[in-house]
Amino acid sequence: MNLVGEDTIPLDKMRNMNRFELEGLISKGLLRGSEAFDVYLEVSAKEALEKAEELDKLGSDLGISSNQAMINRFYAESLERLVRDKSEEGLQLRVAFIHNRVQSLERIGSKLSSEHGGNIDIIDEEVSAWQELARSLLPEKE
Repeated sequence: MNLVGEDTIPLDKMRNMNRFELEGLISKGLLRGSEAFDVYLEVSAKEALEKAEELDKLGSDLGISSNQAMINRFYAESLERLVRDKSEEGLQLRVAFIHNRVQSLERIGSKLSSEHGGNIDIIDEEVSAWQELARSLLPEKE
């Protein structure tokens, strides 16, 4: 299942979305399951490679090499490995990837809260949505 409820989007259509559109689906709690998360990882990897190519071209035009291009390539390769690795360790790495995202969001929420006072509900909702995505990747207990 790609999405919750009656609102389903075919995986092919999801592949034509950009990373931010897919993150919007995650934020709304709509993107669920391993196949849909694979699409998110694939799209993110593709965009990282495109950015690396842009940086390489810019570096070539300026006669310099781009460390950021190498970082983007490494990131893309790492995401592609996550998509291919269907082992238990691969599942743990996927959940760890999401956990890192949750921690980043929590740090942002904490900083915003301390600077602006009060609770930042939108960050809490985002954290909950990513945590729900992680839960959707785990096998159901019988």
